[in-house]
Amino acid sequence: MAKLFKIYKLRLFNQALKAIISYPLRSFFCLIGISLGILSITLIIASIEGANKKALQLFSDFGPDAILIFSGSEQLRSARIRINTLTFDDMEAIRNHIIGCYETIPMIPVRNMTVAYGDKKWRTLGIGSTTEYFTSWGWRISDGNSFSEEDIEEFNNVAVIGQEIVKQVFNGDPQSAIGKTILLNNKPFYIAGVLKERGISFGSMVLDDRIIMPITTVMRELLNERKYIGAIRARFYGDLNSRIEDVVSLLRERHGLKGEMPNDFTIRTAEDAKQFLLVLQGTLVLFLGITGSISLVVGGFVMANLFMISVQERSSEIGIRRAFGAKKNHIITQILLECVIIALAGSLIGLILSFIAGKLILAYTTIPISFSYKVFWITALVATIVGVISGLYPAKRAASLNPVEALFA
Repeated sequence: MAKLFKIYKLRLFNQALKAIISYPLRSFFCLIGISLGILSITLIIASIEGANKKALQLFSDFGPDAILIFSGSEQLRSARIRINTLTFDDMEAIRNHIIGCYETIPMIPVRNMTVAYGDKKWRTLGIGSTTEYFTSWGWRISDGNSFSEEDIEEFNNVAVIGQEIVKQVFNGDPQSAIGKTILLNNKPFYIAGVLKERGISFGSMVLDDRIIMPITTVMRELLNERKYIGAIRARFYGDLNSRIEDVVSLLRERHGLKGEMPNDFTIRTAEDAKQFLLVLQGTLVLFLGITGSISLVVGGFVMANLFMISVQERSSEIGIRRAFGAKKNHIITQILLECVIIALAGSLIGLILSFIAGKLILAYTTIPISFSYKVFWITALVATIVGVISGLYPAKRAASLNPVEALFA
């Protein structure tokens, strides 16, 4: 009995395939509609996966126990007005007076810094800091070495470059960069090492596109600055929110800010990085969700209508089958099987298109995309549901045809 059932299923499958091949134009339009919908759904899932992975990585890199304190108020920073208000004394005060503070690192940025070597030029982000910058942020050296405490004390023109600079200036060869002298804003700097690639970005900023230098050298040689720094990274034991309140109170007191006067500094945490990715993820889900739903609805509608036409064209075939003993459920099963096969084939095409689209998105944008095995199961399930829903009415219509009338239609 089981063997006969298997033979029956195989025959139904073969008949469904023959019917699909017999109507190539109908099958083609159904495939296009389903594949476009699956493409959008796949990109939604991949973008959510990518955003979640990126959020976890950024959260880990930033440090759940760390805060970044930037010079300038929230309003000024939003308006891209850079005003330095933080000093080394502020950093020392945070370390010495805030309970639980176990690390403070000064940083000063040099934005749109020009890198020149031979006939090649590139604009990047320069950062002046201390040797603790590398360990605190988890930056590893892939080639060469970092600068030393001696380089900081002696104002040496030493730099550690990111992988993006290696790609743009040294043709992607880190070994060829070590020991070379490059011009940073027309100042000669010796390349001591190359940072290990991280391959992630935050907004429009590529993390590998940076050059790290001794903070003393940056302040004297590149910025002619003696007092102010751009940012302080501080790490704490205990409850981070209460430590942030303590930092705000301390800095306001040191900067003479009273009453309703706004802060002249801005504090960021790992949660801010996560919020950015959540907004990005929500935008993608909204846009792709709408387009994907529309595509699937249109694809399902097209499939249903084409199969209705197909049922009318195949009425004689259906009548013959009914006359030779085929039951209604046999007809329904075959029509539904045809719809599901087309839908699954459309989902496969949609998956292939989504992989291609994902590669293009990763190559030309900073949108995080990550494909996982769950994509296959979800798209297959969605395609099957669309196929069944689209084919249900045509299948019932075909099964309800009168065999005698169908034979002479």
